[in-house]
Amino acid sequence: MNIEELEKTFDEIDRLESQGENIEVYFDSDSISSGNLEISLSQTCDAEIIKSTQVNNMKENLNPNVLSIERTPTIKQILLDISTSEIKVSDSYKKEVWKKAIENDAKLPKLKNSPIDDEICELSKKDNLTQPAIRQIRDTKYVRLAEDYSYCSHLWNTKGHILTAPTGFKNDLASIPDIFYPLIKRRQLSTVPAVFHDLLYKNGGVLEDNLIRPKRKFNRKEADDLFRELMGKSEVKKWRIKAAYLAVRLFSFPFWKNKG
Repeated sequence: MNIEELEKTFDEIDRLESQGENIEVYFDSDSISSGNLEISLSQTCDAEIIKSTQVNNMKENLNPNVLSIERTPTIKQILLDISTSEIKVSDSYKKEVWKKAIENDAKLPKLKNSPIDDEICELSKKDNLTQPAIRQIRDTKYVRLAEDYSYCSHLWNTKGHILTAPTGFKNDLASIPDIFYPLIKRRQLSTVPAVFHDLLYKNGGVLEDNLIRPKRKFNRKEADDLFRELMGKSEVKKWRIKAAYLAVRLFSFPFWKNKG
């Protein structure tokens, strides 16, 4: 299956989820294989079955013919079953991903001024994030932040931690497995999740004092959890969030720069 076919399949899964269907995502991986992605549609049908039941307590005036609802077994329909080793992503494709992301982000609201910490935390509570100013580096797969971008997460305490991706930070989705690219291209995923994921991975979870308030270190799971939280505020479909999160949990370990 090529990338274009995979994107069409992903778009069809989007349509099914929008209709209220239950989409399940499963990654199977071990130390030998490159991993297998399975996406399925699970349906549970209700069947009305009449059961004749003798009611002993006639004082309650209960109908001896009691209508009960029984559930039939879940029906599982496989929508996609593919080895991640089959997914080959070229640099030209990656450049196009960033081009689309930048075009999309340009249409979204930006911050007019550098906000103070309280404003950052309030803005971060919204479902739709404001977007960073990013610039593509010539005709490459790399982008740089044109200005600082901060986000406040309450994943680790109620008061929140403010993380800042600094001006000039170069981002290339290096911490994201190739399966992620077809997941984001058509949906034009916000650059925010990818920027912070790369920032934490490239620094092994240890940020400079001016980039994290209050000071703390992050482990790899915490970086992935933040990635998932940010996708949830970037209008990404639920099944895509789960697939992308499982992908980084299973396959991004080699990109974590351990600083001890």
